Amino acid sequence: RSRHDTLLCKEFVDGMFNTLKMSQEYTLQEGAVMVAEKYIIGMPDMWNRRYIEKVEGHVRRFNMNRLGTEAEEMTLERPDGSSIMLADIPNEYKVLYFYRPNCGVCAEVTPKMAAIYNEFKEKIDIEIFAINLGKGYEEWINYFSSIGADWENVRGTDGDSSEIYKRYYLQNIPAIYLLKGNVVVAKNINDNELKNILNSITQ
Repeated sequence: RSRHDTLLCKEFVDGMFNTLKMSQEYTLQEGAVMVAEKYIIGMPDMWNRRYIEKVEGHVRRFNMNRLGTEAEEMTLERPDGSSIMLADIPNEYKVLYFYRPNCGVCAEVTPKMAAIYNEFKEKIDIEIFAINLGKGYEEWINYFSSIGADWENVRGTDGDSSEIYKRYYLQNIPAIYLLKGNVVVAKNINDNELKNILNSITQ
């Protein structure tokens, strides 16, 4: 009914889009994409081009690695300089843990991730890719050495994480994805949510 009042319609749609976008629930975030595609991108005469481009960017990022789709492949670098890809690891479950050594939140989450890995690696066929988004080699080496987890410590090839950002929706760091095979089953979850999912798998 608000379509007959352009200002009211824009206020309503913009508010709904931003509220859903900021939700912690994935289904509500999907709702934000639906609103964006139908009522913003799909109604270009009502919005200025800059706003539409901003919304299109959000939709494009959200659609990266949607649940139930195959995760985008990445070429990653190990500490010894060798390369590895997601498909190179045959484990049934793969966790992608994106972090930076100089991230304060990551400093709290990384030990919890190591504890989760140590708890579940003997229970299920799982591997964690701890993916460093920073650039400093020495900082990276010192950081993961202090953690003491024997997971896959990797980073963007030659320390360049720009390609990773082009392929993955990393709105906040740290970010955690769970794959079964190479299919995304959970994305942008926290360590507690990951532990709960893994607990449900082992029951």
